[in-house]
Amino acid sequence: MKNYLKLASATLCALTLAACSTKPAETATTTTPTSAPAAETVDLKFAVVYGAAHGTKCFSTAAVLVNANDGKIVASYLDDYQFFAKDSGITAVPNSDQPFGEGAKPEVMLGSKKVNAEYYSNNMKEKAGSTVTIDANFAALEAYTVGKTAEELKGFKDGDTVTGATLADTKNYLALIADGAAAALESKETYTVSTTEGLSIVEADFAAHGDKCFTLAAAVVDADKKVVASYIDDFQYFASDAGIVGVPNADQDFGKNFADGKVLGSKKVNAEYYSKNMKEKAGSTVTIDANFAALEAYTVGKTAEELKGFKDGDTVTGATLADTKNYLAAVANAIENPKVK
Repeated sequence: MKNYLKLASATLCALTLAACSTKPAETATTTTPTSAPAAETVDLKFAVVYGAAHGTKCFSTAAVLVNANDGKIVASYLDDYQFFAKDSGITAVPNSDQPFGEGAKPEVMLGSKKVNAEYYSNNMKEKAGSTVTIDANFAALEAYTVGKTAEELKGFKDGDTVTGATLADTKNYLALIADGAAAALESKETYTVSTTEGLSIVEADFAAHGDKCFTLAAAVVDADKKVVASYIDDFQYFASDAGIVGVPNADQDFGKNFADGKVLGSKKVNAEYYSKNMKEKAGSTVTIDANFAALEAYTVGKTAEELKGFKDGDTVTGATLADTKNYLAAVANAIENPKVK
């Protein structure tokens, strides 16, 4: 009301002065207040892909975060899974000492190279004279990909180099990350953030569902360790005559380590087969990939503590898995106990 009276008083004075003056009254001008500019946001896409980047004795994974607007990579993450001698002292994937381990020949265990970086790097040094550890090599390749598109990575040629990396298969690892970037851009989910500063990818292996498989959990986290995006999958041994798609190199030297009649496969890759079994044996009406997608969506915006606070009896929209709590704990574990800290 006070502002209104001041405006009315000012107008009256202006009219009075105009009537007494020989000069024409000046026309009043008004300024329309401008609204604050909208905060800029970035749309992101995320994917994890599997491949054969290093010979025939392991299979590789690449997690890739991409800017959906320009296709440039924001972050990437590499690892290999390989069989090691059981008496080598390596840290095997979870459930290797349980029924899951029976899917491999008794003298070997499956392990992550990043988890066993010291052991694997010593072998690299002894056999090939390598002076750069495997985790440092992977880190150099991951850093190299930032700001590049899939096409640029595919343009990497034999003879090109990456600072800090000495791997003979550098080109293949970058090609796998390129595949991951392409898969991310094709994914249905988009994650919107205010900034890409401080974003990173973490991964860990976990035993989320019984003792016959192990879980790979990956997460994109911000500077406050809140989940921006996540990825969940299980690896399990299936009957080799089931018609499932084995992990890369399952039909090569890597697969020679499987127990007779077994093949290692991803549940996401074999979602149709695994979901059919879920339906027949447990009456499930939600496919395994749809279940994982619902859990991944639930993790967005949450911290490890919040995920660990999920209680028996709590529910996640779209998810019907009995081990929902454990899968969320797997993502929390990736944040708190990543393969590389």
